[in-house]
Amino acid sequence: MPHEWNNIMVVTKEELIPEFFPTWEALKLKLWRDSKKPYGIKRARQGKGFGNEVLIQYDTLSAEIREALGDPRKVDCTLERYFSEDAGAVDFFSNIKVGKKGYIPTERQQEYVLDASVLMAVLRLRDKRIETLVGMGEASPTRNLYQYLSEAVNNFNVWRNRKHLTEHGLPTNYLSLKRKIERFEKEGYGSLLKGYDNNNAGIKTEKQLALIRAMYAQKKQKPTQIEVYRLYNAFLNGYVDVINPETGEMYDPAEYGKLSLRTVTTFLASWREKVATHLVRAADRQQYMSKFDAFQTFHQPEYAGSIISIDDRQPPFWYAKQSRMWFYNAVDLGSECIIAFVYGKTKEGIILDFYRELVRNCAEWGINMPAELECESHLNSNFKDTFLREGCMFRYVRILANSAHSKRIERYYGSIRYGIEKKRSGWIGRPFARNEAYQGNGKEPEIIPYDTLVQNCLEDIMEWNNSPHSKYPDKTRWEVFRERQHPDLRPINWRGILPYIGERTQTHCRTGQIRLNSGWYLLGDNGEIYTGDALLELLEQIEGKDVEVCWLRGHEGQTLKALVYLGDRLICEALPKPVAIRSQLEAQGNAEAKANFELVERYKNTIRGWARRHKNEIEKLIIVDNRQTTLNNKFTILYLNRTAPSLEPAEPDEVEILEAADEQESVLNEMETGYKHPSMIDRY
Repeated sequence: MPHEWNNIMVVTKEELIPEFFPTWEALKLKLWRDSKKPYGIKRARQGKGFGNEVLIQYDTLSAEIREALGDPRKVDCTLERYFSEDAGAVDFFSNIKVGKKGYIPTERQQEYVLDASVLMAVLRLRDKRIETLVGMGEASPTRNLYQYLSEAVNNFNVWRNRKHLTEHGLPTNYLSLKRKIERFEKEGYGSLLKGYDNNNAGIKTEKQLALIRAMYAQKKQKPTQIEVYRLYNAFLNGYVDVINPETGEMYDPAEYGKLSLRTVTTFLASWREKVATHLVRAADRQQYMSKFDAFQTFHQPEYAGSIISIDDRQPPFWYAKQSRMWFYNAVDLGSECIIAFVYGKTKEGIILDFYRELVRNCAEWGINMPAELECESHLNSNFKDTFLREGCMFRYVRILANSAHSKRIERYYGSIRYGIEKKRSGWIGRPFARNEAYQGNGKEPEIIPYDTLVQNCLEDIMEWNNSPHSKYPDKTRWEVFRERQHPDLRPINWRGILPYIGERTQTHCRTGQIRLNSGWYLLGDNGEIYTGDALLELLEQIEGKDVEVCWLRGHEGQTLKALVYLGDRLICEALPKPVAIRSQLEAQGNAEAKANFELVERYKNTIRGWARRHKNEIEKLIIVDNRQTTLNNKFTILYLNRTAPSLEPAEPDEVEILEAADEQESVLNEMETGYKHPSMIDRY
């Protein structure tokens, strides 16, 4: 890529061969011929001597070559310099509840966060534009300002499309954009929720450039840019088949358009593409990092909870021949304390268990979530668009690609390995360690039973946390962690993380109650059980329906937090049903039991009261139904409503003549009765 050398822009000969010159001999001949002319390609450095490579002046190259290589002095998109994802928008849209419909679905949240982040970038660009024009003495610095901003916003979408990123949904017309900006400045993030149900912003993908990138990023062949261009054209003409090895899908050339050589070479020669494709093509990881990656030197944080560093490790012991167990740990950099750890024989599933353990510990210890996370990308990259987005679980997230010098936890692992674990039997040294004391003794390591190894590792963690802090030697690392929590830490963002790390249970809502974790739960939100109209709104949505609950259990099996979803929409929170005392004698003087009883009664009376009110509102009606159920009355039955005729003459029935009952027998205890009991003699 063109770079600056001695205040001039230069390129190396390797960047011109073989894309623009077939061989070094051809390029040398061109340089020799042009050296005698006032124009043409000129050298910036001859390249004589060890370590001095040939450098060629970038500005003397032809316009076609310069355009293909790209000019780092030019910025692809003005607005890109001012853009960054707004953590406040992530927090706002993940927690906002829109009317009675509950919380915003996750995909829609990402669209709103992008729009808000672009608007924040527009405001920064606007202020810089006005400041620049005022400094230049411009009399009307706001003239045509929004036309300028609209062009920058539209170009930003083109730029994002070219980079295969999601496009924003801001207006393309400058007047509409002006109104959007004014509402955003006045109302904040909430202004973007207008027309919530009508936002159908789509996501476009630049398939041609994605395929070009994939063709170029081949580690075995390492094709040149020209070879990629020819390979792409052969694919379009049906001479080359492109197959996705994971899905078996064969790419259809009809879905891809033609690209010019200039487009392909410019795209692949840009720094933004090199830094990605060379990461795949590079044979030496350290060489790649020396070319593209820089590192920082930092002061240790003053407070606990400011930042944590996480990574996996294998303690230097065998539990079976050639087998070592896995740990995944989190170290709080301010206190140097290990605040979360999980272990197992493999890495399978260990990363999600780790994040559950971290949240579980913070909840049970009664502390807020750490503000920042630094982690490696191998296990965490799959979550960078979910709960590891900035503003979701952590306020800030740094995902580092296999960069040992950038993760502070690696230094602590060294201290644990050589300061604590080295004392134990079965410790395995490094065969090529610089310090001889850290090398192995040449004998085959001792096998430590797995359960014993787990016990030893946990004891080492306890020893580490109970050891003196490096800055506060009179306090342990655990004491510093508990006593020096940063005052600006935020509570756990349950709504943002539970859909990804929590357990999922299908259950049913009946009479406002949910069965979960062998117990009954009531409806509410933000830690409060709802009653009154708030409860009725929830019941209208989920009463009698199947719901899904995302929840997290504690170390004792208790429910730390449970969120209720209907489909993909968050509805409310499920809170443990308060338990009262059945015995009135035992309940006397127990304020908690009394409060629990009264709360459940209010919960029940909310439903009962609503039912009674609506019962009284129902009008009483007399309904006379005159609708005909037959077409006509042609068929009749003659003896209908009369005694049916008999085929044989009926004999007259004999009539039993009863004697008049004695008047005295019809009175029982001076009370007349309609039923006359027969005498005992008459019964037989």
